[in-house]
Amino acid sequence: IPDTGTTLLGDGLLTLVLVAAYVSCRGWRAWQQPPHRMPPRSDCPADRSPTGLGRLTFYPVRTSPQRVRPSGTVGLYAAGVETVTGVIAWRPLTAGDLPLLARWLREPQVARWWNHEHTAEAVERDFGASARGEEPGEDLVVSLDGHPVGLLQRSVISDYPEDVAEFAAVVDVPDGAVQLDYLIGDASLRGRGLGSRIIAMAVESTWRDYPAAPAVLVAVVAANIASWRALEKAGLRRTAEGTMEPDNPVDDPLHYVYRADRP
Repeated sequence: IPDTGTTLLGDGLLTLVLVAAYVSCRGWRAWQQPPHRMPPRSDCPADRSPTGLGRLTFYPVRTSPQRVRPSGTVGLYAAGVETVTGVIAWRPLTAGDLPLLARWLREPQVARWWNHEHTAEAVERDFGASARGEEPGEDLVVSLDGHPVGLLQRSVISDYPEDVAEFAAVVDVPDGAVQLDYLIGDASLRGRGLGSRIIAMAVESTWRDYPAAPAVLVAVVAANIASWRALEKAGLRRTAEGTMEPDNPVDDPLHYVYRADRP
């Protein structure tokens, strides 16, 4: 006659093991989900600009809150911090955006890494041409659910000879390669996954908006850990490191170069 107590105990342990395995598997698969795929751009002519870029490009995403791994500060974000959800869009910078951009550049964390003059005159001097469509590169105002939250810069590296020289001293620069830069002006949205989402979307849209681009390159000063970890979370890989002139002279010139190749 089997020992009923031992049998029930064994069955209970087996059930717990199976439940734990299921939860572990679900958790692992949740962390292995591929990055969000963007929808194809509308074919409506009204949605296109003369450069081929949409006047306003929307990226719908999941709206349910997501939480990071509950294990201290392992990973990019602190435990229990909700990642940012909502609809990301961007549009070209206009003259009307310059006061907002000046305010972002004054924000301490932005100023720490961008180290850019933020007077009205300086912002007009350095961004006015882009706002008028006179620059080969793009300055794009990023919005979250319709509210401006940051700036995305994107350009073909060869359009700026000084950038070609800096990159070429560290890494091979493919013909037509595109570079990115970015800032989040709203301090309450930092450290919550928004930067990596913007980067991933910018890289993916580059393949469509720049048909000749074989790769995206991003140079980031090594001291800016949050920035290069966001690049890694967005799927870019570190391919080189070397000295480049930092935006802020207080930083060591060591930079990491990250790369994404056209699929």
